[in-house]
This record gives sequence, C-alpha cells and structure tokens, in this order.
Amino acid sequence: MKLRRRIQDYTLVTLISLLVWLYAEGRTVKAYAPDEAIPLTVLTSSPDLVVVSQSSTAIKPEFKGAANEIYELRRKLPQGLKLTLDATEPGEKSIVLDQALGQADPIQNVRANLSRVDPPTVTVRLDRLIKQDVPVRFTPTEVQLVSGSLKMTPEQVTLTAPQGLLETLGLNPAEMTLDIEPSQALRTLAPGVEHTVSARVKLPVALAADPHVKLKPDRVDLTLTIDKTEDAVKLPSVPVWVTLPPEETDKYQVKLLDESRVLKDVQISGPSDLIAKVKDGSIPVIATVRLSSDDLAKGVGGEVTATVRFDVPAPLSVQNPTAGVRLTIAKRGT
Repeated sequence: MKLRRRIQDYTLVTLISLLVWLYAEGRTVKAYAPDEAIPLTVLTSSPDLVVVSQSSTAIKPEFKGAANEIYELRRKLPQGLKLTLDATEPGEKSIVLDQALGQADPIQNVRANLSRVDPPTVTVRLDRLIKQDVPVRFTPTEVQLVSGSLKMTPEQVTLTAPQGLLETLGLNPAEMTLDIEPSQALRTLAPGVEHTVSARVKLPVALAADPHVKLKPDRVDLTLTIDKTEDAVKLPSVPVWVTLPPEETDKYQVKLLDESRVLKDVQISGPSDLIAKVKDGSIPVIATVRLSSDDLAKGVGGEVTATVRFDVPAPLSVQNPTAGVRLTIAKRGT
C-alpha cells in the first residue's frame, strides 16, 4: 500500500510540475519574424469606395509576445492580412502600420506586440464607385431575325466602376450602350421557331481589364425568331473579266496584267441557302471590269487601274481585299 501511495504521489507531483512548466513556457516572451513577406490587402468600410492602388501589397513584420501568442501568429499569418480602412472620401491615404496592424484580420485578437514592420507605412488611393443602369443591344450578324421578334431580358444592366477610371477613359455611363454576345452560334438554330438563348454582356476592353468594374447581371436572355440564317465563304480565287461596249471591241485591245487576272481571298456573306449555292458553284462569282468608251480613249498607251464589280444576287455582300486591278489599253492595228 505504501509503495502504491508513493507512486501516486510521485505521479501527481510530476503532473503538477509539467503543468507549471507548460504554463511558464507559454508565458515566455519570444520574438518572431516570418521568413517570407506577408500579403496585405487594404479594404474600405464604405461600400461606395474602393482601393484602386496600394504602394505595397506585402510587408515584413516582427513580433514579440508570449509563446502561445507567437504560435497563433505562426498559424494565422500565412493566410495574409486584411486591413479595413475607415474612410468616407476618395483620395490618397497613408496608413501607419505599427498603429493599424493590430486591427488586421485575422490577428486582431492576438495579443503579441508589433516591434517593427517594413515598410512602416502604406499609401493607398481611394476612388468612388459609380453605379449606372446601362442599356444593352444586340446586332445580329450571322442571322436575319423576324421583324419585332427580338426581346432582351433585362434590357439594361447595372455598371459599377471607379469614377476616376471612367473620367480617364472619357466614358460617361449615362451615354453608354453595351453590346451582348450570344453563348451559342445562332446559325445552328432552326428558323421560324422562337428561341431563348443566354448572352454575355461585353464591356469595353479598357473597362474589362479593371478588377473593380462589375456588371449586374453580366448575362441577359435573348428571345428571338430566326428568319434566315447567315453564312460566309472565302473564295481563294475569283477570275476577272473585262467588258467593253460592243462598238469598241474591234477598236481596242485590253490586257490584264498577270497579277490582276485573278483576285484572291474574296469573302462572300449572306443567307446560308445562297452561300451553299456559292460553295457548290450553282451561283458563280465573277469579278468584272466595265470600261466605257471614254475609259478606253483616255487609257490608250498606258497602264490603268480599274475598279471591279461582282455580279451576285442582291442579298449577298462581297468583301474584296484588292482595291483594283491593273490593265493596259491599246488601239488595234497600231
């Protein structure tokens, strides 16, 4: 019994000693400086202000505190720090970090002391956020719609952007209209049937690059009925023909220069049924140079640059990368 009692007493004394040591160790003052710079994000308490620039986005702090507090810092600092600035007006603000860092999330409840920080201050620039309802529009290019069938829901979206950015770009939200882009190719939809498709609202490139610019919503629904689908084809080569008034054919000889006999990369756009006929050759595409009697008389003996025309059905449009063709004119029998 005595031996058992001694063992119990010894165990109790050891346990108490261990607890005392652990408590003392936890209260021992230690220094801590993270090996890596800690990311710092500055926010504002006002929903109408935003931080548009920050002189430093990472800091190197050093702390002193009890071991248990240092343990909390080691655990929380790698997450980065978020400091909320209490401001009501735009402009530049200088933040003294040894005064403000104690309120940064997630270390605001850690009771360690900040002994130094590099840099000691961070300068931020605040800008006011402007909100404006902006109409959206859709201009179909690959299909023809039944007149009056197009509906957009909603017809306008709310644009939120820094005022300074808008002024720098010379943009007035009250005068803006934003284009929308369907999420699928409309030419794949059946004509004569009402369709509803989602469409993305497109921002101007300069605004889209800014993380503080927001659209709400950023998508709209398009309800439409397709009348005719549009398509396009690029023809690698199109022959050039020259026409003269019948009474002039025996008087003049016209020759196209070698590089002007064929036009390259001519694009034809229009209703898909007609484009299909262009592709299979049912509708031939020919470039024509039409010379009048005056053109012939004035061009004799020299090189002439002439405009070409394309004889295609009216709904088709032609994009010709060649500005004109070159030819020579000579009188026959000379």
